[in-house]
Amino acid sequence: MALRNCKLIDPEQGIFSFLDLVTFRLSGPHFWHNEDINDESVKMSAFRAYEEDGDANNLLEVGNIAIADATLDPTEPDIAALQEADVHAVDQALFEGAQAQLIADGNTLVRWMSSQLNQTADMKGLVTAYIVSTQGVERQCIALRLTSKARKIVAVGVFDIAKKDVLASLIFGVMRSMALVP
Repeated sequence: MALRNCKLIDPEQGIFSFLDLVTFRLSGPHFWHNEDINDESVKMSAFRAYEEDGDANNLLEVGNIAIADATLDPTEPDIAALQEADVHAVDQALFEGAQAQLIADGNTLVRWMSSQLNQTADMKGLVTAYIVSTQGVERQCIALRLTSKARKIVAVGVFDIAKKDVLASLIFGVMRSMALVP
């Protein structure tokens, strides 16, 4: 049996663990579907949120969140060592990298919001928000970068701007629930 990148550790609360590095909570009323993606440079779990489209037999994807161990990616910043004075330079590098990737994928960067370094007693994370246009649909993206057990973790949540009143709290809730595994 293949090992999974994510495991459900508290079914009543919807708490998952990613590679025993971070935990997070997926809330409903949405149905969540998980897919692991692995190659030589990344281990990732993608969760897609679905809701009924007026028909119990027809589900629509309304948002998603992907969590990755990006330790082997040399372009990923080391958040453990990041200081406030370094944020602007890191933000600029992330902007250039995101823009190049979006163009290569045939998408458009609509708006880039400056990265913010958030620190608590338990965790330090770099949060970057931006809006992309994919096939004519504008989507909000929120990336959270952090370090757990000397591993670079990147979580990216995405939802359609047109449904932000409902979906923003769903994706932000998952991001806010992230905690480092000791």
